[in-house]
Amino acid sequence: MRKSKLSLVIFVATILGINSCAQNKSTDLNLSFEKVDLKIHKPSGWFIDNDPNYTINLDSSVTYQGTYSLKIKNAGNNSQKGQYNGVSIAIENIQAHKSIKLTGFIKTRDTELDSIGLVVGIENFGDRIIKHSKNKDLMGTHDWKEYSVELELNTESEMILIGAELSGKGTIWVDDLKLFIDGKQIFNIPALDFVANRKQINWLQNHATKISTVMPENGFADLQPLKKMIGDARIVGLGEYTHGTSEVFKMKHRLIEFLATEMGFTIFSIELDMPHAYKFNDYVLYGKGDPKELLKSKGFYINTQETLDMIEWMRKFNISGKSKIQFTGFDMQFMAGALENLNKFAEKHDLILKCKIDSISKLLEEFSSKGGQLLEDKNFMSILKQKCEDISSYLTMNKNSINHVLGETEYKWLVQNATITMQSAELGIQYKNIHFRDECMAKNIDWILDNNPNAKIILWAHNGHIRKVSGWLGNYLSEKYGKNYYNIGFVSNSGNYTAVKSGNVSSTNHLAEGQVGSFEYSFHKIGIPCFFFDFSLVNEKEPESLWLNNRLSLGGMAAVAVDKQFSPIFINKWFNSIIYIDSTNASHPLADF
Repeated sequence: MRKSKLSLVIFVATILGINSCAQNKSTDLNLSFEKVDLKIHKPSGWFIDNDPNYTINLDSSVTYQGTYSLKIKNAGNNSQKGQYNGVSIAIENIQAHKSIKLTGFIKTRDTELDSIGLVVGIENFGDRIIKHSKNKDLMGTHDWKEYSVELELNTESEMILIGAELSGKGTIWVDDLKLFIDGKQIFNIPALDFVANRKQINWLQNHATKISTVMPENGFADLQPLKKMIGDARIVGLGEYTHGTSEVFKMKHRLIEFLATEMGFTIFSIELDMPHAYKFNDYVLYGKGDPKELLKSKGFYINTQETLDMIEWMRKFNISGKSKIQFTGFDMQFMAGALENLNKFAEKHDLILKCKIDSISKLLEEFSSKGGQLLEDKNFMSILKQKCEDISSYLTMNKNSINHVLGETEYKWLVQNATITMQSAELGIQYKNIHFRDECMAKNIDWILDNNPNAKIILWAHNGHIRKVSGWLGNYLSEKYGKNYYNIGFVSNSGNYTAVKSGNVSSTNHLAEGQVGSFEYSFHKIGIPCFFFDFSLVNEKEPESLWLNNRLSLGGMAAVAVDKQFSPIFINKWFNSIIYIDSTNASHPLADF
């Protein structure tokens, strides 16, 4: 069994709430493609991958039964063996099962590979098991024929994946799918309907730590219980369920104050490209530069009044002499800042390195002139990666001479900038591998810690990154650092948030209120506007606590506003703890976007 690109895409969509099929009412699976989303003329409830090498449409002219079939066609854009495109549904509310079976009718025309057809799989806390209906009968041109694929296992899953895919050239039509779980045909996605009862609510009321305010610079009396929970952890990850919620940003600011002042944390690191983030360090440590100007070049989720207030507090804290806190970053999506740092050295000290950097700059200008479409050109991206690797090799080969000019610390930073360029180029090649970025971010955090061996670090990122789920940043850190990594997820029940909507940044997006079957619904019933809760308090000796081990829906979205905001998760497996804020407002961008 091999991993499917389709499963990687749908996993991101469902977990971050981008295209979740989870509902509070039973939902028809639409396995015959008869229900249509009229806005996009696609089958309702299905996730459609957007690979430019393929087109996926409803077809009323070729059907096995009913009005429509689903047509997947190679568009003739140099698709290669190993590339896939198709449709899928994540069925999120079915847990324990022994077998998954998917049947359906497929018609083919001019297909060349046997690795196409029906797909079933599971997501199990980030691990994926995928099986395809690999069959030589799918090659060539054939009329409608029924196929099936079955996955046998004995495990609980977060979600079941079903779908159909085409690999290579040709066209397939898919129709009349049927799903069987343990031999029973399934027609609907079942509803989640759990609500905590009064005893369960009372238990959480008695064990939650009430937070008096989210506003920074209001002392730490109410936060003292967090010391015991966080303990000796060297890394604390602070999440967020959107990239644009004011109260969450303010609460994270307040936690940074607490961790720096009361618990000896000396480094702050944010989900921002590493070389650019380090420019803020000159300001918070030495007062050099203008943080407003530095924020201008960043997206709406960073360029906010809340972020600026936090940076100004860091500067004030460092001036106070109580301790020192650094401002760093660990992301690697963009290489411009890294090239700028490399170029500053090369212009003064190394013409050979300067030529290598100029060569990369010319490639990037070509990329920009073609509207970024070269991202789909793996040959171009491979050339870019090779040039970045050449710079890294050059720095290694000339370590002694560069060290003589810069010193060991600055040399290491130069090498790290070269690493960022390689990571960014590789991301262009692996842009459909949703976990590559998190792996690189984890390595960049390792670099920060390795170069600050006595430091304790605070991480600022999305809930989806800090969670302890296989493939994501938080899991890399948890596996390497064990109890030295402690994460805090953020949850809210209602309010507004800033996000991209219809191509523009809007601060009037509404957070969907928690419904029956969601953690938010039961958290709201507790009646505490803001609280902290550590999941280590859940135990079998207190049965009223065990509902927090349940698999319920949790809201979340990233930088884009979405209507379907909930997906079922095991919250106690994602986070060490959560901070719940009952009602929130949108963040305050400093510029029009």
